[in-house]
Order: sequence, then structure tokens, then C-alpha cells
Amino acid sequence: MKPARITWHVARLASAGLWLVAALGKLQDPIKFMGGVEQYGLLPAWGVPTAALLMPGIELTLGLCLLAKRNVKPAALLANGMMMIFILAMGS
Repeated sequence: MKPARITWHVARLASAGLWLVAALGKLQDPIKFMGGVEQYGLLPAWGVPTAALLMPGIELTLGLCLLAKRNVKPAALLANGMMMIFILAMGS
């Protein structure tokens, strides 16, 4: 196997692990996560529960897609978009 292929698989699996751990952490304590989303102050009050509900599901789906090597390109695009949103939120 070529080094570039090995690097691709390692990056895919590492990213899958990152998204799965992130989702499981949020699912373990959803109320705490919702409070964290609210503290950023970027969403209106009605959007906080929606974001707190959707985000772990999206992260779990991303992680499983990357892990199972299914729909990798759409999952990678969505993962990049979410990372950009996270970076912007943390920078605010």
C-alpha cells in the first residue's frame, strides 16, 4: 500500500474517532452541552435547544460514515464546514 493511501486511512480513522468522541460526550450530558451552546450567545434562545439536539446526531453520523467508509466525501465536506463553524464560534 502506498504511503499516501496509508496517510488517508489514518486521517479518516482519526477524524472518525474525533467526531464519535465529541458526539458521545455531548450525548452523555445533553443539558450541560445545551448550557455551553447558550453561553456562546451566537444563537437566539429558540435555536439553542435545536442546535444542542442536532449537533450530536450530526457528529455521530459523520463519525460512523468515516469509520464505515460510506459517503466519505459528503461526510468530509460536512465535517470541514462544521469545523469552520466551531472555529468561528470559538473566535467570537
